[in-house]
Amino acid sequence: MRATAVAEILPRFGRLAPADIAEKRPGETVTVADTAAEAMLTRLLGEIVPAQVVGEEGIEADPSQLARLAGSDPLWIVDPVDGTDNFAKGDRRFGMIVAFARGGETLAGWILDPLNDRVVWAAKGEGAWMDGARLAAAFPAPVSELAGTTGRRMREKLEARRGMGEQGLPLTVARYGAIALEYLDLARGKLSYMRCVGRLKPWDHAAGVLIHAEAGGYSELADGEGAYRPAPLRTKDGTLILAPDRAAWESLSAAFAAL
Repeated sequence: MRATAVAEILPRFGRLAPADIAEKRPGETVTVADTAAEAMLTRLLGEIVPAQVVGEEGIEADPSQLARLAGSDPLWIVDPVDGTDNFAKGDRRFGMIVAFARGGETLAGWILDPLNDRVVWAAKGEGAWMDGARLAAAFPAPVSELAGTTGRRMREKLEARRGMGEQGLPLTVARYGAIALEYLDLARGKLSYMRCVGRLKPWDHAAGVLIHAEAGGYSELADGEGAYRPAPLRTKDGTLILAPDRAAWESLSAAFAAL
């Protein structure tokens, strides 16, 4: 990942020409750095473990590749530049995400913050790590002391209720625009929780959910859907909540559901 960042991403940061940026669909940006980095990662990861790749930009070009997630063969799952909008605007909050999965189970995950040269990683059953130090998710606490990220609408609802004096609500932090860095801060205990709503794309979540779990955190899909697993894209929006432990998850889930 670092080699790819040095070769394809960092030299382009803050230096993109208008022709280097495109809109692949309304509200979704892609740059030459995304496509070049995914191509390099695909080659390098294949040299480590020969396996098919499910990458964000590859899926854009050929959606049929999503079917690979339903099989039992080993897979690399790649988001070459997470936070592309930030990257394209010269905002320093972007990252890279790689997961290794088999049969719908994430076995290892890596998240790199290229500008600060920080990488967090985890392997199933072996803990979460950064710079040789084992990571720990945030300590459990009353829900009113938990600070984390959620979507804009939920954040506005929470802030409005808090402004009216309602107690027992979680604290909110504005989204980073790069879920890679939110997962990095979850694993380090800098964020207590995260709530994500949408199609829950595997290149966004497969690595981070494993890293958070290996750091001691707890996550589950709302509405009784169980644990998150990398799978073909959902046909309807889902809600994923990550918390310090199961009790905190239940408290957060109840607080969000009441709004």
